[in-house]
Amino acid sequence: MSTGLFGKRRLRRILGEDGRSLIVTMDQSLYTNVFPAIADPTSVIAAMAHAGADAFLTTFGMLQAFPESFQSSGVLVRLDGGPTEIPGGPGRFDLLYSVEQALALGADGVAVMFFPGFRYEDVTARNVATVAADCARWKVPLLVEVLPGGFEHPELHTPTNIRLAARIAAELGADLIKAPYTGDVQSFREVTQNCYCPIVLLGGHIRPDATEREPLERVKAGLEAGAVGIAIGPHIWTHANPPGMVKAFLKVIHENASVDEALEVINPTRQQRDVTA
Repeated sequence: MSTGLFGKRRLRRILGEDGRSLIVTMDQSLYTNVFPAIADPTSVIAAMAHAGADAFLTTFGMLQAFPESFQSSGVLVRLDGGPTEIPGGPGRFDLLYSVEQALALGADGVAVMFFPGFRYEDVTARNVATVAADCARWKVPLLVEVLPGGFEHPELHTPTNIRLAARIAAELGADLIKAPYTGDVQSFREVTQNCYCPIVLLGGHIRPDATEREPLERVKAGLEAGAVGIAIGPHIWTHANPPGMVKAFLKVIHENASVDEALEVINPTRQQRDVTA
């Protein structure tokens, strides 16, 4: 784990003074999709940063192109990648950048994937170990995103497997873990209580019938179970009012507000509406 004054100061830029965080994820276009909502991300990033987003998880290219848009928010850079939505690739995540290269861009932390139970489990484990050692050297916080079975085997995203994946990530040297919600408070509490690293929820995909309420309810339940926040992207920046969504999540995370109170922040005249791309 990254220790020392610089590591702790960088981690505070991500987690905040109360140890909680809203991390807006903007790394999806590295491998999954081209999103019209962030075709030109400059103003969207700036609006969410101005609204108070604690941190962003983004790509090397995005931080290099739009450094000023992130303003005073913390920034984590994804170091790994490889597979895309185009069929035929090997599906393995390799390291593409180094901790030192991320620091040169002004990043406060870095992130990598860990896929236990996936055919390239060993590759992602080595990635985590390699980056963790570099992070310890440079005093840089490391976020590890755990997904048992990877993206290809959602049937392995069970509470037992998520609990094990989170603990392994901690043992490999993570400072912060991003994990899927297990579906209920009790089972997710088993995850947080058996891991000595802080955990943020994985925001997840947007269903066609998704509403603003659902991700807010998820983070509310996750906080009750011991999570320290959420790392979430499309639910926020595909919304008609991204700054309002940021403020709603911040109200739940940092002020312990109810979901209804948070919904009022998005639109005082209407407490719920569909999230659209």
